[in-house]
Amino acid sequence: MRYNRIAYLTCRRDMLKENGKRRNRVLSQNTEKENAAMLIIKTQEQFEREVLQADKPVMVDFYADWCGPCKALAPLLADMDNAANDYYIGKVNVDENPELASQYKVASIPTVLIFKNGECVNRSVGLTNRQELEALLA
Repeated sequence: MRYNRIAYLTCRRDMLKENGKRRNRVLSQNTEKENAAMLIIKTQEQFEREVLQADKPVMVDFYADWCGPCKALAPLLADMDNAANDYYIGKVNVDENPELASQYKVASIPTVLIFKNGECVNRSVGLTNRQELEALLA
């Protein structure tokens, strides 16, 4: 009787682990899909080229992979990026680019900065909605 209980628990544990792996795989595929068109800024040089020298306004999201509100904001930004014609959207991971975050005084995340003609003209700190983000661009 004891052997059957141990076998059942072991089987159940393995099944839960496998379901967790599947769920994580699906989430990572969705994240890559959402960010496919969005500009992911990896270096200071890329930031200067893609944001500061852009011919259109650029909305830059400073985020971290572990940040819950940042994850909640990501689908909204992806949706805005798909509909965007007159602006660009970029993302900067503050863990990978701490010098950019400190240069623009990003103390909390998510922080969204609006750049026009190479200058930061607007800022939003914390989780926000689409209307507020569009108002920042105006």
